[in-house]
Amino acid sequence: MQIKFNRVGLGLAFAVLGLSGCSVAPLIGTSYGEPPPQVAFLGAKDVNGVEYLTWVRVSSFGPVPEALQAVGHLRCMKLGTSLRAVGYHPRALDLQGKPTPGGGFFCQPQPLESLQSSAPPRVVMRDGVQSWDRPGAFMPVPEGLQAAAARECRAQNPKFQPLGYHPKPLDAQGQPMKQVGFLCAE
Repeated sequence: MQIKFNRVGLGLAFAVLGLSGCSVAPLIGTSYGEPPPQVAFLGAKDVNGVEYLTWVRVSSFGPVPEALQAVGHLRCMKLGTSLRAVGYHPRALDLQGKPTPGGGFFCQPQPLESLQSSAPPRVVMRDGVQSWDRPGAFMPVPEGLQAAAARECRAQNPKFQPLGYHPKPLDAQGQPMKQVGFLCAE
């Protein structure tokens, strides 16, 4: 079953794409720090040699509020299916130094094992639209299901693409569904 995930207000999400040597993940604060984090080009490049955006002042991020966890995970997953929101700042700044509507999320890769052991996603209603309560519980779509996932997503909206898959999602009553679940978004 595919459930549409509501598009939400603009905001920024960027990932830590690589950490070298003995470095550890950036420390996310227990509250939102000042000055707020800002998006910037710092000369980092992906495997294709393309420079990508990242955050400066990562330590200014605080925890992701529970009410924004689903939105944050979805935004991060759009950058990469293993990414999840681990930090949030309500006044994160864009490239021009202006506050971003909806704030910004800091994304980090999560091990596949932790996604498989998380509680299954459940169908919920959000703003009158069926959705999933835990998009962060979805894993990458297996190669053998990619065509089916694409069909399911496009059947609901031609612009939708599959972002994730879960083998045992729950229906709105919390009961296991008979089919797999797909997470779809624009």
